[in-house]
Amino acid sequence: MIAIGLDVHTKTSTIAYLDTDTGETKHRKVRTDELPSELDEMDRELCRIAIEVSSTGVFVARQLLCYDFDVVVVDAFKAHRIIESQNTVKTDRRDAVALAKLIATGQADELAVWVPDEQTLQLRLLTRSREALVKVGTQLRNQLRALVRAEGSECRYDDLTGRSGREWMAQFIADLPELAGIACRHLFDALLDVKARVDELGREIVAVAKQCEQAQQLMTINGCGAVLALSIVAEIGDVSRFRSGGRLRSYSGLTPRLHQSAGRSYTGPITKRGNPHLRRAVVLLAHHVSRSRALKDTRLKRKHWQVLVKHGPQPARVDLGRRLLSVIYAMLRDGTDFDAEKAA
Repeated sequence: MIAIGLDVHTKTSTIAYLDTDTGETKHRKVRTDELPSELDEMDRELCRIAIEVSSTGVFVARQLLCYDFDVVVVDAFKAHRIIESQNTVKTDRRDAVALAKLIATGQADELAVWVPDEQTLQLRLLTRSREALVKVGTQLRNQLRALVRAEGSECRYDDLTGRSGREWMAQFIADLPELAGIACRHLFDALLDVKARVDELGREIVAVAKQCEQAQQLMTINGCGAVLALSIVAEIGDVSRFRSGGRLRSYSGLTPRLHQSAGRSYTGPITKRGNPHLRRAVVLLAHHVSRSRALKDTRLKRKHWQVLVKHGPQPARVDLGRRLLSVIYAMLRDGTDFDAEKAA
């Protein structure tokens, strides 16, 4: 068998070939867009390819999968811990050869990550674009409020883009000196433009969520709207790839760090190693659920209040998010709606 390691970059990539029978290795550097044609002459049944996960790496992997290659996309963090233990010098050639060795030794399968299908990628692009615009809008709001405070004023309206907030900002900008007014006006116009685009994307997401059965199931959770539901569905993808709810919680990065040695064990803060978009959506959903009166007497809320009293609001939301992930896993696995009576 020929084990192939690809160290993929945007413009150029390094290919390493390892013959598992003779141990002979060879390598060469090619343009990334020429990788499919470069490997097209290889026998699909006698070769396997390893690629580190990255935006470019996943794109190349999907291209090679269309050419019927056996491709394994490996976790970059875990793979590099193995590669660095074997190499003291880091080069593209050494990385490619090390990936080929992971294929030859069978370690690549242990480090493999899931490659999303086209539909999941499209959903992620839609929801993540809105998330990115929301972050830009938050930065603009913070900058505008800082500018207002620097001028010795304070806006008493929580929403700067609402009718009252716009009227107040228009008057504030009119009272500023000329240059400061120009800067503030452009910032405010940018905020209004971002707000309009976020609203437009939100309407598109609502329309898509109406056609998504899984999103409709999650929307039965009190406090879960179309945007959150579709975001969670897109980030989870195929739920059958998780063997249990614990694996899904680990994928989100909401599980606590564990340090154990002999008879001593310490549980620390959450790992944050996982999907940050899923983690953000689930914690936001936990915030809405914690404020829902419809779930007042459920086990979820009772446990939330216990953690809230003992550890504070943020750890309580994270803990509730972990519990909600177990509920979401069961709902998507069984194709059922949220049942408040079971939660009680």
